[in-house]
Amino acid sequence: MNTQNNNIKKPAIFLAITLLIVFIVYFPSLNREWQFFDERSFYEESLFPIATSIAELIELIKTYAFSYHIGSQNTFFSNIITVRSNVLGAIMNMFVMFLFKKNSFLYHFLQLSIHLLNTFLVWKIFSYLLKSKEPTGKNITASVLSLIWALHPANIESVLLGTNWTSLVTYFFCFWFIQVILKKSIQAKFSFSNKETILYTFLFCISLLIQEYSYTLAPVLFFLCFYFAFKESGVVLQSLRKSFALCMPFFLGVAIFASYYLIKFAVLTNTTTSISQYSNFSLERFFFLTPQILVYFFKLFFYPNILSLYQTIFIKLSHSLFSPYSIFAFSAFLIAILLPIILFILLKSRKKALTLLSYSLLFSLFPFLHLLAPTYCLIADRYCYFPLFVLILTFVVVFRELEFNLASKKILPILITILLILSVRTSFRIKDWRDTTTLFSSDLKHASTNLDKGQIYSILVYHNDSIGNSEETLKYSVQTIRELNKALNELKDKVNLPEPKTLETYGIDYDSLLLRAAFSIADTRFNFLKEEANSVLSFYKPYIETYFDLAGSSHINLYSKLLKDTYNVSKAIDILEKGMEKYPYSPHLIFTLSNLYINQNEIDKAAKIIDEGYKIYPSYPRMLLQKIKLAELKNNLKDLAKYE
Repeated sequence: MNTQNNNIKKPAIFLAITLLIVFIVYFPSLNREWQFFDERSFYEESLFPIATSIAELIELIKTYAFSYHIGSQNTFFSNIITVRSNVLGAIMNMFVMFLFKKNSFLYHFLQLSIHLLNTFLVWKIFSYLLKSKEPTGKNITASVLSLIWALHPANIESVLLGTNWTSLVTYFFCFWFIQVILKKSIQAKFSFSNKETILYTFLFCISLLIQEYSYTLAPVLFFLCFYFAFKESGVVLQSLRKSFALCMPFFLGVAIFASYYLIKFAVLTNTTTSISQYSNFSLERFFFLTPQILVYFFKLFFYPNILSLYQTIFIKLSHSLFSPYSIFAFSAFLIAILLPIILFILLKSRKKALTLLSYSLLFSLFPFLHLLAPTYCLIADRYCYFPLFVLILTFVVVFRELEFNLASKKILPILITILLILSVRTSFRIKDWRDTTTLFSSDLKHASTNLDKGQIYSILVYHNDSIGNSEETLKYSVQTIRELNKALNELKDKVNLPEPKTLETYGIDYDSLLLRAAFSIADTRFNFLKEEANSVLSFYKPYIETYFDLAGSSHINLYSKLLKDTYNVSKAIDILEKGMEKYPYSPHLIFTLSNLYINQNEIDKAAKIIDEGYKIYPSYPRMLLQKIKLAELKNNLKDLAKYE
């Protein structure tokens, strides 16, 4: 009896120590201030209002949860606008906002708690997989591997960025599903009962409705299952059938999820048009952009020296299809796809299916490789959270099956050394998060171009202006313009060079970057230094007119405001209408154009685009204000009462 109790207590002690270490490392971040990046959606209530009662919460859920969308965009990332909707994620956010109000500590504590829960599941998975004759060595190794993942610097953004907490909930389900599937696979039980199939299908659908990033979980699990099935039988078709049977709930779940969203977005008829226009060069994107993003992910996994909320501006991208780096990235991508299946065909051992485990890693990265469609953000630290786990899991399974003891005196010290190096980097990075200025100023150390420096300074301009710090706003405005003027001079020598069309689609070719630099200068001068519109327009107009076909929605919006303020309203409307053809889901363009229509007494035109905008973004305060303004103009008291 005592032996059995000790067997239970020892793993529990190591698990508790692991969780305590993670908590201690992240503890200093709990009481930090709100970060200006995204977290302002909580304290500004820019996505959902904060309910003040249960009745109001229910009303908000009924009104917004099933119809809201997020239009994700960032001028410094790309020209793409990504429209997304997570029904259960919205409901959970509304509920948490109701409970926590604007208390940043509670949000950060919630997020860390979910990360600790995920670390608990990760520890259980590694502990189950590890083989060792010595239980203490096995427990230590499980703890070290779990800490390498939980304290990896690339995971800091996932744990600290307040708006990312629903993603951690979705990944909690993923870790749980992996634990279940691995246990059944190792025990050679390759099926679920009907009740279990329904249960896991339902739970997987729930996780997808919270956050959709796990939509490739089914193939991730499939290749894990296939290895153990093939190891048992040695027959490919039989192994495929067993693996598919065990993963059936997850294939069903993603099929139901995809069908739901196809029907949901069919209502927004322009969505398919918007997607198709960005898919014209999908083959080029697949062979040119995706490989370079994949290579950069591995850099973040193995050498996370550059960490940033604006990781997209630091990614190394070639501007030629046939540059040495493009060829290297494409070759690596091709090898990652073809080599595992070639080795599987050539090798004779039943363990040859280990080579196919690399596909689990590739599918865990799939949602972030821009394969289905381009998204506004090329890459982000927070995208590493689940793929990094799958990478470590793959190593653990391979070492287990090749009879390498990770708890041995030769390997464990190496793992501990890796953990210590990563933990030091993590500790310093967490300090960067103490406030917005420190966080973004830390990016300046890694900014290698004047454009990058200027963009980072402009973020600090925006932040300081929002908190009313005029002295710092002026200081950073001067620095922004200084760096961006240097960038203009550099980029003028690179315009009109032949470049891949994919870069133009994203707005990251040299011509587009020149326009981006000019936009940031004009925006800083007009909105923060409060210069006269005529002066700013005379600077900005040559750039926006020359590269209008490459302009992003923010570039067009600023141009229209400058035209309006210089009394050229008709041209401003014309510019915005052209912009709406290219970016039908830009809330900025919808708001600005509808205002101009109203000012010109073109109420019907205003009503049309306001209704379309409200249909997509019903929770956006700007859309609500436009609906109120429209109701007042039409003297529609019923709508006025409703939207107020």
